[in-house]
Amino acid sequence: MVDDYDYAILGLAHTLTILKEFEAAIKLYNSLIANEPENPRAYNGRANVYRLMNDFDQALLDVYKALELDPNYGTAFATFAEINAHKNNLNEFYLNFENAIRLNKESIEYSLKEEDVYKPFFKDDRFLKIIDKYNLSVE
Repeated sequence: MVDDYDYAILGLAHTLTILKEFEAAIKLYNSLIANEPENPRAYNGRANVYRLMNDFDQALLDVYKALELDPNYGTAFATFAEINAHKNNLNEFYLNFENAIRLNKESIEYSLKEEDVYKPFFKDDRFLKIIDKYNLSVE
C-alpha cells in the first residue's frame, strides 16, 4: 500500500520532471520502486521521464509494468499513447489514447492542454472523432 511518504515522493518526482531535472526524478522513482515495487504510479512516472528523454525502449518497459500492476490505470494508457505518438505508431497511439480517456477522462483533459505531444493530432479526423465521442475539447 502506498503511504503518505510515497505520495510526497511521487509529487516531488513529478515536480522534478516538470522542471526537466530528469536524472533526479529517475533517482526518486527508483527509490520508490525499491521501497514499493507494486506501485504502478512509480513505474508510470519513470516511464514518462524516459519518454521525455526520448528513451522509448525503457519508457515502454516501465509502462508495461505499470499496466501489469494495474490494468485499469488510465494515466499509464495515456503515457503509452504518448510514447506511441513519438514513435509514430499511430494505431497503438489511438488505441491507448482511447483507453486512457475511457479510464481517466480528467487526466486526458489536462494533458490535451499541457502536453505538446497531442497538438499534431488536433486536425486529424480519427483523433477528433475520439475527442467528440467522449465530449472533450482541444481548444
